[in-house]
Amino acid sequence: MENNSIRISFILPFYGVEHYIGRCLDSIYEQDIPETEYEVICVNDCSPDNSEAIVRQYAQKHANLHLICHEKNLKLGAARNTGLRQAKGNYVWFIDTDDFVASNCLHEILSICENNDLQIMHFGIQDHYGKVIRSLIETDVISGPEEELISNRQLCIEITYPWNRVYNREFLIQNNLWFNDLPGGDVVHTISAVNCCSRIKNVNKYYYFYRTNNYTSATKTLTTAKKIFDRNFYLAWELGQLTPNMDEKWRHLIAECGPWRVNTSIKSILKLSYSEQKEFYKLLYANGEIYNFAMRVASRRVKFFYMHPHFTEVISLVYKILYKVFR
Repeated sequence: MENNSIRISFILPFYGVEHYIGRCLDSIYEQDIPETEYEVICVNDCSPDNSEAIVRQYAQKHANLHLICHEKNLKLGAARNTGLRQAKGNYVWFIDTDDFVASNCLHEILSICENNDLQIMHFGIQDHYGKVIRSLIETDVISGPEEELISNRQLCIEITYPWNRVYNREFLIQNNLWFNDLPGGDVVHTISAVNCCSRIKNVNKYYYFYRTNNYTSATKTLTTAKKIFDRNFYLAWELGQLTPNMDEKWRHLIAECGPWRVNTSIKSILKLSYSEQKEFYKLLYANGEIYNFAMRVASRRVKFFYMHPHFTEVISLVYKILYKVFR
């Protein structure tokens, strides 16, 4: 295949998805453009199961599938970067391999991207049962911040995934938009991409199906102190660092997200076991910058909880009793 013949590259990092990756690949090969016009880059991040063998079976049937194997586990963000560095398509689509894409959607997606010279195409999400998770307000071609301002409040900030967006590959590379594996890395990447985007389009159609019954997925495992700290406090701090560099059109939305995460986390903390609450406070107090940020943006009532762990323990006990009585 010649480089300029590849219109889009699918990038599929995989780890521990032997029960799902076949369905994912089937959906990618149920398309309405020739296989010579797209490529499938599968990145094995040292998966401990039978996933690689399944991918190799597909590679025997499809010349456009390329398998890359990491020598050690580098995590999701690094695996996406590996795929992006190898991609040749004009556009790229990052896929989580326990999910799948709509059949016969590539002709429509690429026509919209190419005819409008898009840097980002943004579309809706359904779960694997077909229930709508996210719909969008349809737009013409506009800038990234404008796109978010016409949507529901904090829509981008609270639901920010790379897989319900198709990106122009050169746009990502030229703007140094690489992934990281810090807590909230997807959120930071998406907001950063939207912030510097001048040609984006919302399409209120559903091309991506998010699997909700993979209970081994990191996003669906039991809530823990570490998960609350990473997804709310660390991410709130990261967004606070991003805010000064955001386009002034939507800077206030980014600035509001940090306090919102810090203040709404208290309900989740009250539901934790006593040992997990202790672990949460250990994490919070051990990270001075994040603790100071949380104290600066928290409401007076919530700040009291974070300053007095023993008070949290007492209120948590009352909270759990009332929950059992009135649920």
